[in-house]
Amino acid sequence: MPKHTNLEKPTSLLPCWTFPSKITTGKSGHETLWDFFTQLSAYRDETVCLDFSGVSFIEGNMSALLLVLAHRLRCEYGLRFLCEAGEGEGAQTLLERNGLYALLSESPVPVHTDVRQTTVQARLFEVEDDASFFQYVESDLLGHRCMDRLDGKLKEWLSAFFFMETFANIKIHANATLPFAVCGQYFPKKGKMYFSVCDIGNGFLDKIRRFTQAQGNPVTEPEAAIKWALTGGSTQRIRGGSALSGIFQQCCKHGHDLYITTDGVIWQYKNGKVQCRQLNAVTEGASLHIVFRNV
Repeated sequence: MPKHTNLEKPTSLLPCWTFPSKITTGKSGHETLWDFFTQLSAYRDETVCLDFSGVSFIEGNMSALLLVLAHRLRCEYGLRFLCEAGEGEGAQTLLERNGLYALLSESPVPVHTDVRQTTVQARLFEVEDDASFFQYVESDLLGHRCMDRLDGKLKEWLSAFFFMETFANIKIHANATLPFAVCGQYFPKKGKMYFSVCDIGNGFLDKIRRFTQAQGNPVTEPEAAIKWALTGGSTQRIRGGSALSGIFQQCCKHGHDLYITTDGVIWQYKNGKVQCRQLNAVTEGASLHIVFRNV
């Protein structure tokens, strides 16, 4: 269970989750955030302190996964959150600048304009709200100062196909009912933009297994399900899996990285190499992370 700590009132003992010093887009970051969800799902109708004071580094795009998990805890378990941001620069001010604290906390938190222009704001979108999502993509992500450095054809493809089909996949393939979350972070010194889309839907395997079983060639493992989708497999008879296979093709063509987390595994294409590892956590839905390089 999470540890407990005294907050502002000495007589008030609230459950508190303390985040580790580092949260990244890889295996350990996903395990940290899914452990956060699993542990706090033991509570009902509580106010919980989220203690970020010890976080020295976070890839801000992971705010999307944290946000979607916290929103589920709020909706289904009746939890409320207070944020302990800590002092000084670094991860704490990042999470103020990208809007995560304001979305999580029940009490007012400092609001800081992102004068550095290094974030793509954390947002939740209802699965029916396609217009707002498309506007966000065009203005917040593709309109970010660093994205002008993308290959023009890739940027055009992203605008025309990827996000439209990503939205459809969350709604149709994942059968998601709760909102999905997005967030991004730009690292100017590294020339990288990290962007994440996270949902709490059905994940890949179940629907693909049922579909391929009916076709006489069942896919039974999470890694195989990801590979099936990446090579153009679809549980819909039209268009279907083209979004994910198209993303992979574009990442290969332009030298970008891709991470997919679903059904308890994290699959990654990084520096031209593919790796898939089991997570030490029970996961639901899917997280898609793209790392745009040389921007």
